Amino acid sequence: MKEKILYVFDPKALQHIIVKDQDIFEETAPFIDGNKVLWGDGLLSTLGESHRKQRKMLNPVFSVTHVREMMPVFYDVTHKACKHLLHDSSSTILTYFTRQLTAAIERELLSGSQEVDIHHWMSRGALELIGRSGLGHSLDSLTEGEKPHPYGVSVKELIPLVFTMTFVRIYLLGTLLKIGTPKFRRSVVDNVLAPLWKNARRLRDIIDVMHNTSVDIFNAKKRVLKEDYDVGKGKDIMSILSAFSLFYACLAMPYIPKSESQYGGDH
Repeated sequence: MKEKILYVFDPKALQHIIVKDQDIFEETAPFIDGNKVLWGDGLLSTLGESHRKQRKMLNPVFSVTHVREMMPVFYDVTHKACKHLLHDSSSTILTYFTRQLTAAIERELLSGSQEVDIHHWMSRGALELIGRSGLGHSLDSLTEGEKPHPYGVSVKELIPLVFTMTFVRIYLLGTLLKIGTPKFRRSVVDNVLAPLWKNARRLRDIIDVMHNTSVDIFNAKKRVLKEDYDVGKGKDIMSILSAFSLFYACLAMPYIPKSESQYGGDH
């Protein structure tokens, strides 16, 4: 299309664009539209007041104090992946996650394998870290031979697949999203695009898996909070946001809409 695109890599400029002056440097419409289809009305697909409200609620979650409190979870997962590489059973960081990941790799070596795919185990470990510290839900037992969680497989395939649709995302998606209702557009995807275009079919399935998994976890958190509010003391992001939602609901105050409080695409 002969467009001129500026690639910024200067650290100071990026600090202003992404952090200090982000309200001035808003994301492009194709970026927002694409993220809305993938994730719903979340932090990466909103602008203005809605975005600021979500960021304000999430700020405490990413504070130094909170991240420090999550370190036992990080150690636990890491040791699960790395124990037989480190061979240090006396380490003081032998928490649950690190033990699991280490044991999994150790079992693979003891089974006769001469090589270990470190990328495979680090990817599974990273997903489990996100699941437990972010969602408060285990997505991978880190057991050799066990089938990976569908959510992990979907997340891993998502970005490469999206890049194959760059032209559609940049030049067509904004117009397509103005046609009909979400239900109508979903029907078109199911009955027209999916049968004819393999990538569209796979992207639809990936979004469905991420959406359904997130909704299931979110609903489970709500049930637990209603039964025992003390569970809201959980340190994971989902527990904190669920507690916020329940708190504001009890006070009948405006809070983040349901469509923005859980991940999920254009359903």
